[in-house]
Amino acid sequence: MLHQHLIVAMPIEAKALIPFFRLKKLTHAPAFEVYRRDNLWLTISGIGKVASAAAVAYTHMLAGHNSFSSWLNIGIAGHGHVELGDLFAAHKITDADTGHSHYPSLTFTLPCQTEEVFTVPKPVIDYPVHGLFEMEASGFYYSATRFTSNELVQCLKVVSDTHHHPIESITPAWIEQNIKNHLESIEHVLQHQKVLLEELEVAHHVPNAFEAIAQKWRFSQQQKTQLQQLLRRWHLIWGDTTSAESAISGCRNSRECLQALSDTINKQPTALD
Repeated sequence: MLHQHLIVAMPIEAKALIPFFRLKKLTHAPAFEVYRRDNLWLTISGIGKVASAAAVAYTHMLAGHNSFSSWLNIGIAGHGHVELGDLFAAHKITDADTGHSHYPSLTFTLPCQTEEVFTVPKPVIDYPVHGLFEMEASGFYYSATRFTSNELVQCLKVVSDTHHHPIESITPAWIEQNIKNHLESIEHVLQHQKVLLEELEVAHHVPNAFEAIAQKWRFSQQQKTQLQQLLRRWHLIWGDTTSAESAISGCRNSRECLQALSDTINKQPTALD
């Protein structure tokens, strides 16, 4: 079964999502508050990147360690220079503690603009650089991409505080209403993630270019696994894997082949380019 997961930090962020998607609370999930309808799951993680990462891992286990899954983090964030209530998708996620950055792969047309997201250990009130500030995205993304392709992991953030609307003025009612304002956009992202999931399931069986490429050089078993994973990602982006052979035409060995495929995939233009 294909599973889709929503991860939010606070119950108030889930309040509009639960009735909209007709989710029911699970009674056998003691570690986190988890809701579900069919293959759609919602988990309330608690605040912070460690809590978000743990919620992803727990939900993955609860769903049966399914390798066909998409993940969407929804929450609020501060920004110094945009309109209150605007919705953004993350095109870059930077952990303020470590300086490490992640780059979500935006392979479909989004219903909103994109922005860099900074994950910070505590609320920010001065917005020192251009971007969104919140407390979960880096942990969420790091954990979710352990279990699925990064094309299937996205973050959506609603601007909740700005220079003109400080964090102290945020109310639960405001959060609920402004998540509700973007339900159609959230559903849009979920629908596109579902399409990618279905394509991935079709491509799960050995991609059609695998045998041809595997015969060109000597691949270790680990390298064969990497090759399959890269070709599945290729299929998600370009629809088939036969074109992958052109990307490796200048390669001399299996290591160069894997690097060439990885580089081509990571440089692919997003839907916004």
